[in-house]
Amino acid sequence: MKGKWTIPVLASILVIGLFGSVYAASPLVIPAGFDSLTTFPPSEVNPIIPADFFGPGSDPFSSVIPVDGIGADLGFGPSDFELSSVLYTALPSTSIFLESDLSLMDTDTVIERQGAANLPTIVSIDTIPIEIVELNLVSTSPITVTFNGGMDPELWDVEVQLSGSQTPGTMTITRTGPSSGTFDSSLPVAPVFTFTQLSFPFQILQIQPPELNAVLTSTNTPWSLQTPSPIGGTFIPIDQTALLLAGVQSISMWMIPVVIAGVGIGVFVIKRRK
Repeated sequence: MKGKWTIPVLASILVIGLFGSVYAASPLVIPAGFDSLTTFPPSEVNPIIPADFFGPGSDPFSSVIPVDGIGADLGFGPSDFELSSVLYTALPSTSIFLESDLSLMDTDTVIERQGAANLPTIVSIDTIPIEIVELNLVSTSPITVTFNGGMDPELWDVEVQLSGSQTPGTMTITRTGPSSGTFDSSLPVAPVFTFTQLSFPFQILQIQPPELNAVLTSTNTPWSLQTPSPIGGTFIPIDQTALLLAGVQSISMWMIPVVIAGVGIGVFVIKRRK
């Protein structure tokens, strides 16, 4: 009878440890900043180009155009909000695959996080404004433009950039770990398409009507505030010294429930033996 009281006590300790592990991580604030991203296949855009745009008698163009990024160092620095990959989609058939540009030499897309995200616990959620500030895409191969119902084909290269002004969107960030989680986002994009005729490179046309504007969306995309270290291969937070301290604190606090559970099991075993 002496050892029976340890069973409910042990159960209580384990429950406390379970819930404590969820809330024990240090509060996390993701600061406003810029995400330097690079585009990779099979990204594609789907502009709807009206008849006569490429010249009198040119047919409407609505085919999907495979695109890649024109990478460069755009001067925004490393991303503190790391994305292993993110898929942005928009109707009718636009899909852009992006990942963080850790080298900073292949950045073709930059998204600005315009507010800080406050994530005090592992299960917390916050929504912040975002805006696309750089976009540099090019067709992976020339498109074919025809005239008068499929006649007289011409080859044109395509580039996609941003028009003068953009509308902010939103990013809803969920924290699922000490410095990681997922996000959903809605990102309006007002693009300008530039077409260059291969046989006559001085023939350059641009189009940026409102009907080509799109809202790119992503769902349940993983994020991390960590980046591979250039030494060893361990993972360290960047951009904030405080994040490194928070990471150390969160590791120690995560160990507290484990220690409590271990002590509880030890007490249970000793009581049982008596």
